[in-house]
Parts: sequence; C-alpha cells; structure tokens
Amino acid sequence: MKTLGCLLYLAALLGTGFCCGTTGTGAVTEPPPPPETEAPATETPAPNCGCQVACDFSKDSCSYKQSGGEQQWKLSSTRSGNRDTGVAGPDQGSTQFFDTRPGPHKTSSITSADLNCPSPVNVLVRFWEDTNQMSLREGSSDQSVSRFGIDASDRQWNSKIIKIPGNTKNLNFICDNQGPNIGNCGINKITIVDDAGNDQCGAGGAAAPAGGGTAAPASGEGTEGGSDGGSAEQDAETEQDQEQEQRKRRARLHKRRRQRQRLRN
Repeated sequence: MKTLGCLLYLAALLGTGFCCGTTGTGAVTEPPPPPETEAPATETPAPNCGCQVACDFSKDSCSYKQSGGEQQWKLSSTRSGNRDTGVAGPDQGSTQFFDTRPGPHKTSSITSADLNCPSPVNVLVRFWEDTNQMSLREGSSDQSVSRFGIDASDRQWNSKIIKIPGNTKNLNFICDNQGPNIGNCGINKITIVDDAGNDQCGAGGAAAPAGGGTAAPASGEGTEGGSDGGSAEQDAETEQDQEQEQRKRRARLHKRRRQRQRLRN
C-alpha cells in the first residue's frame, strides 16, 4: 500500500508540472537555441591598390616628375597650346591635366616614384595628342600609348590600357615630337583597372570609356594658355605655329602658280 501511495503521489506531482522541464500537461520543453551571431563582413582589397601609380592631377602631379627634355611638363586647367590643335581643357569630371609642348624632333618625359607593385598591373591612361606626328609611350615597358594616324576627330581625351610587369620600378612617360612643328602631349588621369577597364581602387576615379572625352572646340573658341594664364612663352609658340602654317600656304600657292604657267606655256 505504501508503494502504491508513493507512485500516485509522484504521478500527481508530474501532472501539475512541478517537475523541472515539463508543462502543466506533462510535455517536456526544449531549451531555447543560442542566438545566431554573424561574422563581421570584411572587404578584400583589390590587388595592387598599394601601387604608387594612380593620379588624376587635380591637386598636383602626384609622384610624377620631369625626367628629360628641355620643355617642361606643367599642370594646366584651361586650353594649352595651339588654338586649333592644342589640348582643349581638362577631361570630364577633372579640373587639371599634365601636359608638355616639345619642339620639332624633341622629346620630353616624366617619371614616377618607386611603384611598389610586386605583381603585374593594368594601367589606364587618359591622354591627348594634337597631331599624328606626336607619340606618347611608356618607356619602362616600351609600350605605345599613342593613337597613330589621328585626324581632327581624334583631338580629344582618349584611353589606352597598358600592362605593367610585376616589380617594375617606375613608370616613364615620353612625349616624342617626330614632326617639324611644336606639338602637345597631355595626360589627364592614370588609373589602376581590371582587364575590362573598370577602376579597381577608386583613387583615380571611375575609368572613362575608351575613345570618349572632351573634344577640342572649333577654331577660335575657348581660352588659350594653361595654368599660367597664357604666358608670353605660349603666345610666342602660338605665333610660331601660325607663321609656319602661313609659310606652308604661301609655298602651296606658289607651286600652283608655277604649275599653271607651265600648262599655259
């Protein structure tokens, strides 16, 4: 009888839920699961973003310094060079560009500081050449940046991606004037990009599409001169260009007259 009484007493206790881990109906309850915690998101930096390559020339020339040639590279914020063929002004979204005007059959070059690029890197260059006798190239890897055989429609900011080998010490941009007249080379932006031309690091701004940019205005439009406000040196160079063009026109007229005289005789 005592055993039966104890069993009934225990059954009564279980029915009222006095036992830990049960409800009033006797059902066993599961302990709540621990709260889920998400791992903090981490951004993986794109390769080569530590390279000292990118520059938009908005404040200064970054690490690029004059390294050769008599004609200096300079920062400009307005038209630079010849009224008809010179750099029309900064590219869209930019405030300044870096340019030079070497004389006939002369070169002028700039070189970067140490790049610190252990692996290969794609570099997009936004550049301007005013005639097909101007040639811009990257001398460290001997790669051409130029648009050869340009005409008036190419006088704008153009794009070229060059592949720089790993552990290249410096970039060396050379403006080579292969013609008889003074000419312009300009660089507006240098950006680290992927194979499709997309900006990888953000320091140089969004990469512009190839071939597009600020075209030269019609003859007589805009303001001559660079950041020096149109120096006497630039005015003299412009006058020299105009004199050379006038001499060419006179020579062509003289040749035509002689041809007519021969036909009459």
